Amino acid sequence: APWAHMRDRYLDKVTFQNALDLVDEIKPRVLYLALGAPDEDAHRGNYEGYLLSARQMDSYIRRLMEKLEGMPEYAGRTSYIVTVDHGRGLQQDWTSHGRNTPHSDEIWLALLGPDVASHGEITRECNVELGQVASTVAAMLGESYSNEKEVAPPLPYR
Repeated sequence: APWAHMRDRYLDKVTFQNALDLVDEIKPRVLYLALGAPDEDAHRGNYEGYLLSARQMDSYIRRLMEKLEGMPEYAGRTSYIVTVDHGRGLQQDWTSHGRNTPHSDEIWLALLGPDVASHGEITRECNVELGQVASTVAAMLGESYSNEKEVAPPLPYR
């Protein structure tokens, strides 16, 4: 659909606003926010839209962090994990991901907060799995995470 990119950005806007409202109304201990416009733009091969969506995501993250840090319940007590649900291929495969797309298993991840040791940008190669996010969230909450399957260990965030 020619206007699909606009629909995806609109859905992200509504989702983001709902997250802000949720913070005001119930002050959750954990907030999971998943936004999809950059992913959808990439799958369409819309690089300009992908960059626009990525900038919008940056704005949403900044606004959420500013809001939380301005609330006594969260200020100076909130940790953030920002990541993606998968990587992307390189060059001509940048619109794809999956088992048959080299490098699509590589993701970026940012950890910020009072419980996170400051190491700056880590540029050396390190093995971090997306599966470690759930156990890291649990560890940050003082909980352990288990499952019937083997669970990845928490990220070394301290």
